[in-house]
Amino acid sequence: MLSQRIQAPHGAAAADRGACNPVRVTKPAVDRWWYTVRDGADLKTVAAISCATLGAQRHRLDVLYVDVLSDEPWPRDVLWAVDELSALAVEQRGRESTGAVLDPRSDRHAELAAAIAPYTISAYGVSQGSGEGVIWSVHDAGSSCAFELRPEELAAVHSRLDVLGLSRDDLVLFEVGRRTRWGRTDAVRLGETS
Repeated sequence: MLSQRIQAPHGAAAADRGACNPVRVTKPAVDRWWYTVRDGADLKTVAAISCATLGAQRHRLDVLYVDVLSDEPWPRDVLWAVDELSALAVEQRGRESTGAVLDPRSDRHAELAAAIAPYTISAYGVSQGSGEGVIWSVHDAGSSCAFELRPEELAAVHSRLDVLGLSRDDLVLFEVGRRTRWGRTDAVRLGETS
């Protein structure tokens, strides 16, 4: 029982007098929220939001993982990225590999991830700071997206959408029932052991 494990302040005499030091519990301010792309958004919008969120979150990301697989034929304008990522995947993991591990601090790697994210079956970015886990995720050819954005990152994404002439309304908060926090166990897919 919890009350049995707590030591009375200032000894038993204080406990007998009813002395108690109340503890105030306050919830920390929420400094980040999960967002997704509005249902029914066109592929151009999904691609722009995927790219803008990746750009805004790069400073927090430790690793990117991109599957070089798609349910549909790759668009011609991303074949250069498919070829480069396929070669990188084989170099990293061997002949049968379909996924590449990327360094988000590399401009080239970020460009590769952004190019195919809206078309691949799986692309995600992991932040290991404060045990955050996956914070950038684009799956199923862009039909399933999730981005954990801080206020300054959201502002950067909105700014980029404004420049592109796209509606900010296409980036929406996750519904409360769908909001998820992925744990570090996802990092195992990146070859980590802890």
